[in-house]
Amino acid sequence: MTGRTIGFGTFFYPPSQLYEANPEKLPRISTIKRPIVIDTTTSEGLRVLVTDDCFVCPIGKNEDEAFEFLNVLFAVFITKFHRARFITKNDICGFTWKEDWDYVVAAGSLSKSLRVIQESKREDDVDYEYWSTIERQPIQKHLMEMLIDQSARFLDNDSFKNDLLIIGESGGMYQDELFSISFLNSWIVIESVIERVWEKFVKDLKRTKEERQALKNHHSWSTSHYIEAFTFSEKLDSKGYECFTKLRKLRNDIVHRKKREVTQENAWNCLNIAITLIYNQLNQLENPFEDVEYQIKEFDS
Repeated sequence: MTGRTIGFGTFFYPPSQLYEANPEKLPRISTIKRPIVIDTTTSEGLRVLVTDDCFVCPIGKNEDEAFEFLNVLFAVFITKFHRARFITKNDICGFTWKEDWDYVVAAGSLSKSLRVIQESKREDDVDYEYWSTIERQPIQKHLMEMLIDQSARFLDNDSFKNDLLIIGESGGMYQDELFSISFLNSWIVIESVIERVWEKFVKDLKRTKEERQALKNHHSWSTSHYIEAFTFSEKLDSKGYECFTKLRKLRNDIVHRKKREVTQENAWNCLNIAITLIYNQLNQLENPFEDVEYQIKEFDS
């Protein structure tokens, strides 16, 4: 490719930098050229560039596609317990790049986004000193490459993608100490994953077509029915059963009885379990509930 690529990207927030770029202080840049540190192609064939100050550029994506990919990427970072924030359409920033360039040109001056405007101060003689004092989250290059690849895998599966975006919201709420909302979002994902596991379980049963269909027509079932069925079939051990039962009781107390606020520990436990279940399914583990009991401490009763 020799022509010019015009695409859409954005910056990480909170402000970040690739650790291998310069662990001490990123230099001021001339004009609007941002040095490329990562040029990677995912297993799904998506090429992504990342600059030293974590401006992420998916190549070949229109604005809507870039918006979707970037939010999935930020959600994946949240599942790895890095700080990240979703973007709105205002946070999308145009960029220009050519194959023989070792930089991208970001059109940050045209943005109405505080995220982008703040990062654009690097280009200004007067504002650089302020910009250079901003505390930055260091992200290792190999981690960025690995999570970009995982994000591309999520894009092709709507169920996983939607669950992941909810988890991203849950992680953001947890970081903002909104523990009840974080807990409920995580529980929504847990219910979604358990239902998908049930559908696969029924499909794999050695039953007649009519019996499998009868088991599949489970719309009157609640999550507790699934949990009990998995326990009886030994897909879920006693610790897992106790864990999910306590989570569901806490959810019902919040939604139906409005009895309590969720503690930080319980919100953390629920978030951890939801993340574990998503990755167990993504990695197609034989036991989709593997390691669930190891992700938690005792729940408050």
